[in-house]
Amino acid sequence: MSRLKIANIALIGLGRSKIESLQGDTAVHDNINVCMESVVKSILSDGNWGFATIPVTLVSSPITDEEKLNAGYSYKYSLPSDYIKYIKHFVNRDTGYSQNTLNRLSNGYYNYFGEDEYQIIGSFLFCNVSTLRIQYVGNVDESMYTESFILACASRLKVLIMAGFGEADADKMAFEEKKAERMIDKAKNIESKKRTNKYSIRKRLSWG
Repeated sequence: MSRLKIANIALIGLGRSKIESLQGDTAVHDNINVCMESVVKSILSDGNWGFATIPVTLVSSPITDEEKLNAGYSYKYSLPSDYIKYIKHFVNRDTGYSQNTLNRLSNGYYNYFGEDEYQIIGSFLFCNVSTLRIQYVGNVDESMYTESFILACASRLKVLIMAGFGEADADKMAFEEKKAERMIDKAKNIESKKRTNKYSIRKRLSWG
């Protein structure tokens, strides 16, 4: 019901009545349903959301010589169907990476691709790592959304609903968009603090 909550927060912010369901044949329902998926995906792609972070070992796909030449990489991996954004990848100790560039965990290391170290084409990731386990942001079930994420989505959806109904002039739209950006940044900061707290707790536990 999180997406319904997102819709109703946006509608209340516009002085409109709440809806009981996302299914309906009104102009309000049409406007919301046109925008909802793109709003959720765009905000998911804009941060490293803990609730949507998924670890997975990617399945290697056959790569042709032409693909190697065009992409400039030796390995090709199928991305999960819910993939939104790459975060980082797991690297075994014997991969030849410089230890100074790796962040050690209990049973290996995580590393981060630079912009020129991988490429995503369609539903595939190309790189030069022979075995690839990644963490990524996925388009997870709405039951996993946090309150701050819901509010961030509602703030962006509100702007799009306004645009869809032509309810505001350019200055008002710009003002509401800035409010939405602040709400999104606030939600991302909350996520960042959660990750920092988890890391601090893990360090204290490892020190005994």
